[in-house]
Amino acid sequence: MDLFFENQAECKLQRVLVLSSEQPVWVGIIAILGKESDLDVFTLPMGEQGKALQMIEHLKPAVIVVDEKLPAEELAKILSLQKAYADLRVVVVSLRENQLQVFDKRAVMVHELRDFIAAVQSR
Repeated sequence: MDLFFENQAECKLQRVLVLSSEQPVWVGIIAILGKESDLDVFTLPMGEQGKALQMIEHLKPAVIVVDEKLPAEELAKILSLQKAYADLRVVVVSLRENQLQVFDKRAVMVHELRDFIAAVQSR
């Protein structure tokens, strides 16, 4: 999986950046998203948030998936990117409440795996 594309048109897949913790459930989330043929999934461990803004600038992902445990100041920085990237969606995953907060003006309850995938894929 190449990290950068010389021509944005070369990539027809929807790019998803996952800022993940090291919990086993995140390994599963990344694997599940990676199986979707219309998604190009990139990951960045939560301990490397300092690189997140640079990675977002280069990837220009359509969706950023983050753990609710991301420090508030880091989440605020990511959410502020929606001003510069109008189509950017941020999906905040709450594992303890089994809920997603999708920051394109809606909240999504996760009842099944398909609900999570649909929240990431919706355009």
